[in-house]
Amino acid sequence: MTMTESIPNMGELVLAIINDPTSKIARQNLYQQVKNGRFFLAVHGIPLNLYNALDSNQVFVNQQLMHMPLQLAVADNGSKALLAYLDKETLDANAPNHWAIEVSGSDLLNLVILNHEFSATVLKGSMGWAGIAKEDARLLMKGYAV
Repeated sequence: MTMTESIPNMGELVLAIINDPTSKIARQNLYQQVKNGRFFLAVHGIPLNLYNALDSNQVFVNQQLMHMPLQLAVADNGSKALLAYLDKETLDANAPNHWAIEVSGSDLLNLVILNHEFSATVLKGSMGWAGIAKEDARLLMKGYAV
């Protein structure tokens, strides 16, 4: 077995939290892998200059994405979470007529941290979702185990 086969995929990690929402181990396993994951953001309309910038210069991804109409999840209390899909198929099923932009887990967490509107990110797969609060995202990006 190779090293990559022993690492659970994001869907399995999210499903473990869905199956046992109070499990600290399930959450820690997700948090250990999230920065290395790949996620898809649903964007409703991208100005051409921003779209070209995304392709040409990855350094500016976070700044560019902050100016795009990203799909959000809104909680009952009105707080907003950035919706990040685990795969393009789930995005296409849930956000037709949206552009899909692939981002790294690190870029996703940074985007949540940098945007004052977001209180969390929601990682959504076909099996359901799990959230990561902004404060946890901050700690993860600083290298702390949460």
